[in-house]
Amino acid sequence: MIKKVIFEKRFYRDSVNPKGEVSFEVKAGESDVWVAVPEKFSSRLEELQEILTEHLVLIRTQIQDFIKAHPQFHKSLKPIKYQEKILPLIIKLMLKFSEDANVGPMAGVAGAVNYFLGEKLKDEGIGEFILENGGDVYIVSRKETVIGIFTGNEELDRKLGIVIPPGETGVCSSSSMI
Repeated sequence: MIKKVIFEKRFYRDSVNPKGEVSFEVKAGESDVWVAVPEKFSSRLEELQEILTEHLVLIRTQIQDFIKAHPQFHKSLKPIKYQEKILPLIIKLMLKFSEDANVGPMAGVAGAVNYFLGEKLKDEGIGEFILENGGDVYIVSRKETVIGIFTGNEELDRKLGIVIPPGETGVCSSSSMI
C-alpha cells in the first residue's frame, strides 16, 4: 500500500527573501526542505533540486531501513546504544547527538537531514546556503543572517528574530508551537 503524503503549508517560507540568494524546495516522504543558495547558482537550480532529492531519498531510506530492523530507534525518548559496528553515518550521528542531548535519536532527524543535504551542497561546490526543515535551520554563510521566529502572536511575529553570526550554525526551533 502506497501512503500518500500531504505536505503542510510552511506559511513562514512566504516571508523569507534572503538578499542575493535563490531558493527551492526538496521533498520526499514526510521531508520538506527549503534550500537557499547564492544567486550565482540560479542556472543550476533544477540540477541541484534533483541531486538533493536523490540524496534525501537515500538518507530517508537509510533511516527507514534502520527503524524496520530496530523499532525502538523511532520510539525511544532516551538515548540508545547498539552493538553493531557498521551503521549508516546518519544513524551513527543521530545516536551520538542523541546521547549528548539526552533525548531519543529521532529528536535530531530534521537536523541530521539538513546536515547531510548541506554536505551534498558542499560536494557540489556550494559553500554558502540555508536549509530549513520544519523549523530546524542549518546555515553556512559568510555574512550575518537573521532568523525570524513565528510564535502565533501577531504582536511578536515579524518583530522577533535571532542574529546568526557568519559561519556554520544549526538552529532547532521546531515545536509545533513556534
